[in-house]
Amino acid sequence: PLTIVQGPQNQTVCEQLPAIFKVNVTGTGLSYQWYRGVPPSPLTPFVYSSYDSVTNTTTPNNRTLFTLTAAQSAAINGQKIAGETNPTYTINPASASADDGAIFYVVISSSVGCPTPLSIVVGPAQLRVNKLPVIVTEPVDTSVCLNSPINLSVEASGTSISYQWYKGAIPIAAPAGTNATYNI
Repeated sequence: PLTIVQGPQNQTVCEQLPAIFKVNVTGTGLSYQWYRGVPPSPLTPFVYSSYDSVTNTTTPNNRTLFTLTAAQSAAINGQKIAGETNPTYTINPASASADDGAIFYVVISSSVGCPTPLSIVVGPAQLRVNKLPVIVTEPVDTSVCLNSPINLSVEASGTSISYQWYKGAIPIAAPAGTNATYNI
């Protein structure tokens, strides 16, 4: 029999770094196929099987287990990811424009056991890709008269941007030193 130890987990990675989805299943005669897309129950942990009527239980790792008829299994949508036939699927590098918000799941089949063949779908797991920060406008050199105020500013884009101004190697304390604009 197949035993699902752990399904793929949601991932949050920075752009240009790898995202790794893993499934841990015990059993014999196992084969894997990863898919990208929304399974029948979007963003709800589930396992779907192709051989029985609908039942609903919870596995030890808090995944919900549903068993479906073959006709119900045929309703699973998503695009097969060519060549991804291992328990681990890696996207390297992850792209914010192409991969952020994507959903993945894996179909695991066993050629051994009862009933045979048995195919289950494990997932989904969602990928979040944070955009790398990009400096849009840098601070510019400025000349001022002694004791005159100066305003320095920077503009950046990306995910969860934060700022820290420095004087030499020493960070300027918040709140003045942690904004996009620093007034002296």
